[in-house]
Amino acid sequence: MIGRDARSRAVRWYWSGALVVVACVWIGWQALTRWQTSVAAHDAELAQGRQLYEAAVPIRARLAGHHLDLPPAATRCANCHATAIQIGQAGFAPALTATLLTESHPRRGGPASRYDVAAFCRAVRDGLDPNSVIIDEVMPRYDMSREQCSALWVFLTQEY
Repeated sequence: MIGRDARSRAVRWYWSGALVVVACVWIGWQALTRWQTSVAAHDAELAQGRQLYEAAVPIRARLAGHHLDLPPAATRCANCHATAIQIGQAGFAPALTATLLTESHPRRGGPASRYDVAAFCRAVRDGLDPNSVIIDEVMPRYDMSREQCSALWVFLTQEY
């Protein structure tokens, strides 16, 4: 009898251990799959942001106070702004880097401001910075979806 109980306990421990290993492998596989999906989605959003910045995907935009759309060649962010990978290139508008956008900086002698995705989208669409200071009228006002604006934000705020 005693031998049978010991053997029975050993079998239970064996199968319990096997189930724990299987559960851990399954949980790890699920986590890896979710992580890969997340990375793929981020990479797709990053690629879309780059296309928007370079105007590979045309975006409707107008100058403040005008009712006619600008031609696609005039709506390229890259025409006026540099990104972190382009620093040193001439541009008459501020460089759009993660540091400039996400850290607090004074604008034109006004209060310091920093952007988050919502403030950035407001600036791109309506021409108002985080402190509701009007952005120069030469900056086009873009007709972007929330997804497009978010993708552009992801591209501009990535770290190199």
